[in-house]
Amino acid sequence: MPPAGPGRSARQPRGQRARPSPRSRAATVVVAGVALVAIAAVVAFSLHGGNAKPGGGGGRHPTSPPAGVTVLTPSGATGFDPLNLGDQGNENSQYAKYAIDSSATSAWQSQWYQGSAYMGGLKAGLGLIVDMGKRVRFSSATVSFGPIPGANVQVRVGNSNTRSAANLNSMTVAARASDVSGTRTFAVHATGRYLVIWFTKLPPQAGSHRHKFMAQIFNIIVKGTS
Repeated sequence: MPPAGPGRSARQPRGQRARPSPRSRAATVVVAGVALVAIAAVVAFSLHGGNAKPGGGGGRHPTSPPAGVTVLTPSGATGFDPLNLGDQGNENSQYAKYAIDSSATSAWQSQWYQGSAYMGGLKAGLGLIVDMGKRVRFSSATVSFGPIPGANVQVRVGNSNTRSAANLNSMTVAARASDVSGTRTFAVHATGRYLVIWFTKLPPQAGSHRHKFMAQIFNIIVKGTS
């Protein structure tokens, strides 16, 4: 909205067992002892050697974010309605700027739909497209949705903003979530110019007693490398 709010062995022949000579018994003891020492050495190596690094416990260390990741500034945003070319308003493009203005009190909202959270049965989805001005490597997108749960969303990345089903289908689905509301951070590991927040189910419109449904985004923070 505008600013507001898995066998069996053969048996041995029976007979009297031959008793080993003292010398053979001694040799057996020596061999057994050597074997035990060897086994102990292998176990010790497995526990304390191997791939462990000096001074470390051999555990996996947390990875650091890629060098150069920072907050990226979009160059613009519009509504994105590639499945209904007859919509001249393109899902309220006039409000899209409020999703990237860093304000928590202004928002983009789609048109509202009645009777079904699935765009009123009219189409399979709608969204907001953010233009980064050039191809970038995305790292994450933090999106502040409206306060009412119910939205199913995808985060898509592409290189064209053409309003067509073909362009939508060519985009990479980098992340998805169900029943979202409030602020959610998505890991986005893809490269492209355009980031699309694509709604496949809408939340109820505030104050509509669940008779009307619409998408709402207050803010989008994009991180990555340019």
